[in-house]
Amino acid sequence: MPLLVDEELALMRLADDLTQAELDHVLFRAVQARTDRFIGANSAAPAVSVAFVAWLRSREHLAPDILAGLLVDYPRHPSSVPLAAAEQRLRARLARMPRCAPHEAVLVGGMPIVNRVELRSHLADLVSGYACPVVVVEGERGFGRSHSWKLIRHVAEQLGPTRIKPIGLDLVGPVLANQTLPNLFAHLTRVLGIAVGPQPICDGVTDGALSALFVAEFLARVEAMPTPWPATPWIVFDHLDRHLAPEVKLFVAGLVDARLNGALHDCVIFLLGPDLKLPIKDPGRLARRERLTSFLDAEIDAAVRALNLLGANPLDGADLQGEVDALRGLCLRHAGADLASAVFEGLVDLRERVRA
Repeated sequence: MPLLVDEELALMRLADDLTQAELDHVLFRAVQARTDRFIGANSAAPAVSVAFVAWLRSREHLAPDILAGLLVDYPRHPSSVPLAAAEQRLRARLARMPRCAPHEAVLVGGMPIVNRVELRSHLADLVSGYACPVVVVEGERGFGRSHSWKLIRHVAEQLGPTRIKPIGLDLVGPVLANQTLPNLFAHLTRVLGIAVGPQPICDGVTDGALSALFVAEFLARVEAMPTPWPATPWIVFDHLDRHLAPEVKLFVAGLVDARLNGALHDCVIFLLGPDLKLPIKDPGRLARRERLTSFLDAEIDAAVRALNLLGANPLDGADLQGEVDALRGLCLRHAGADLASAVFEGLVDLRERVRA
């Protein structure tokens, strides 16, 4: 999270006192963004200030310029003092950050990213232009599979919207949970900007036949696009191994098979948590994989030291070693997903302690 809790509250108070048009003016001037990036027009949408802060959490690189824009326009607002301090802290933090490639980030939107060597390598290859049609992140629940989305989106956003369009599809999240295949199909075609048309008829067909019809329709619409993708889509399906409608699982599996067989070119599909009952048909071994396992001492050590370097008040000497020993000691009391959760909590505490 680019802002600390007290800074977030100050920002919400300022945003609450602005109209949506006033906030739009600041955002567009500062970073060429608008509030429609993070809030819809429906009446069930959260307050603009809440949605604004949630959006900013994963866009740390934009925060200093947005805060500066707000301070220029509203210097006498009660929130101006803490937000001015926040702007200075974030600029200093960005200046201290090692000049690393986006895929090497250890803190993304406030989320500590531990290890992930394989995924980082696959992302580096994608950025360099190597063919990588499908990336699969495997492992038990609770090992950090879903954290992959934050790193994937971070890399895509650092490359810019003209190169990559990241699309996160959490199949058990609030948008897509309990959705039917036609709903998922409509959502996917909408976010990809594919032409709207009649959907396949669903009545009286088996799950397998239904998914095949929707895969064929999707491929046909992509082939009929008058121009190539304006930016390469990175489509990220999360939680395919959860309890979902069979036709939904088969549809996603069908898209993966199609991509591995040369369709949907200039598109990358990520599977975070594949369903092992639907093995990927990959005779050419084109899919890249990462298998998540329980954290090692060395991985925890490296994560603590890398995160500490990003702090405004980094630890040193005995204090730093004490933090390293405390988190490494979690390996004696926890294992598997419990260890991952405990380490993550400890790293978040460290982030706040050193003000990273």
